[in-house]
Order: sequence, then C-alpha cells, then structure tokens
Amino acid sequence: MAAIRAVLFDLYDTLAWADGAILDAGRAEIALRAGIDPIAFLDDLRVTEPARFRGELGSDEEQLTTVLRSCGARLTPSEIHELALLERATWRRGVTLYDDALDHLQASRRRGFRLALVSNCAAQSALWIADQRLDREVDHVVLSCDVGSMKPEPAIFRAALERIDVAPDEALFVDDRAGHLDAARELGLQTVLIARGATRIPPTGHLTIGALADLMAML
Repeated sequence: MAAIRAVLFDLYDTLAWADGAILDAGRAEIALRAGIDPIAFLDDLRVTEPARFRGELGSDEEQLTTVLRSCGARLTPSEIHELALLERATWRRGVTLYDDALDHLQASRRRGFRLALVSNCAAQSALWIADQRLDREVDHVVLSCDVGSMKPEPAIFRAALERIDVAPDEALFVDDRAGHLDAARELGLQTVLIARGATRIPPTGHLTIGALADLMAML
C-alpha cells in the first residue's frame, strides 16, 4: 500500500450536514412568493436533481428560472434574482459544518496532505462552499455541477486526482456512502467510510470511522 499523500472528502454527512426541513421550508416560501404550488415546486426540484447536479441547468438563478417556469411561474429577471437570494439565505441557515470539520482540515494541511472536496451537488452548494470559505481550507473543490460527472462515476474521481496531482493509490477517499467508496476503490484509491452517529454499521468492506478524529489517528 502506497503512502497517503492526499485526502479526498465528501461534503454532505462527512464535513457538513443539511437540515432538510429548513431547506424545504425555504423553498416552499420561494414557491409561495412566485405564486405557485409549493408541493409541485419541491417535486420538480427532485425530478430535476440529476440535471442540476450535473450542471446542465446552469447557475442557481438559471435553475430557478427553469423550475419555476415548469411550474407555471412567469417572473422577471429581477424577481428571479430576489428569489435566488432567498434560497442562498436558506442554505446558509440549513447547512452546517460539523464541529470537527475545520480543525481536521487545517490539521491535515499542517501535516502536508493535499486535500480535495469531492461532492455531488448543484450550484446552491457551490455558493454555500464559497460563502463559508470552505474552498480556502482545501487545495481543490471538485463538484459534480462543475465537472459534469457524479459519484460513483469514475470521471469525477479522475478529475480530483488530476487536480491534486497524485496517483490513485496515494489518495484516501472519505465518504458516507459505500457505493461511492466501492467505485473509488475500483480506481485504486484507499477508502474510509464515515458513519456519524451510527450505533450499528453493516459490513461494507471499508475501514469505518465515526468522526474525523478517528481518521487523523489513522493517517
């Protein structure tokens, strides 16, 4: 096994957690202000998630325009902009870094590891990452909406490895989904499953940790 030179981190349920109730409530408010049915709006967001996660619908404002129009709303660009600002505020309230995330990233960099954030997400998450300055805590941010590929597809892992300039067996990938880890391991990456708050974890074939402090002890 090669020495680890880089660590790739998933975002959601690894470094941060999203409160679905807050996000859904904020989006329901967007629908009401747009004069459309909130349930239909939320349903359409779920239907368009794969396209949004691959960046196929453009920026957050372009995504809102597409989804709102499909629900029957006809708004001006300035009205769309105001609703996009509301959604960004909703994400600031609804997504929170775990208490150990920043300390772990900073400690990892002090030890000389190259770091990358690798996430399946849409433009809203990209804006949240920038707003939290999380991009300053890693060497590269590799998002599905930017590279057009989603985990567990090989392309997103290859993009991350290319950007941090390490061989697959020199990289460790941390994620909360075994399927994503399986795909990374097939490419030659070393893998760790993080299961925050879990009391019973079914066997996955991956090393398993409950918090990032456990990972630091392994590196």
